[in-house]
Amino acid sequence: MNSPKKLAQGLPPSVDRLFVMACSALIAASLVAISGMLLAAFAFASAVSISIPFVARFEGFLDDGGSSAVTISGSWIAVGTVTLILAVALSVVALRALRTPATPVQAPGSQDA
Repeated sequence: MNSPKKLAQGLPPSVDRLFVMACSALIAASLVAISGMLLAAFAFASAVSISIPFVARFEGFLDDGGSSAVTISGSWIAVGTVTLILAVALSVVALRALRTPATPVQAPGSQDA
C-alpha cells in the first residue's frame, strides 16, 4: 500500500546511502569534539586530571597565581580512529533502519479484512 518515500526522489539509491554515511561522519566528529570540550571544561573547573587511555589526557591544575589552567595532550590518530568507529556504527544503524520496511500502524479495535 504505502511505500516509504526516498530521501531524494529521482536519484539512485547509492546517493541516499552516501548522504547517510556523510551525515553519520559529521555527527560522530561532532560528538567526539563536544565530548573533548566537556572533559576539558570539567578538568579546568575542577583542577583534576582525566585520562582516556591511548586517546587523550586532560590535566587541570591551579596556576602559580591561583588561576585555573588545563593542559591537553593526546593522539590525533586515536581520536580519528574513535571518530571512524563511531561513524561506521552510526551508518550501520541508520542504513538498517532505512532498509527495514515501514509497517502501517492500526488503530485499536480496527479490523483489516
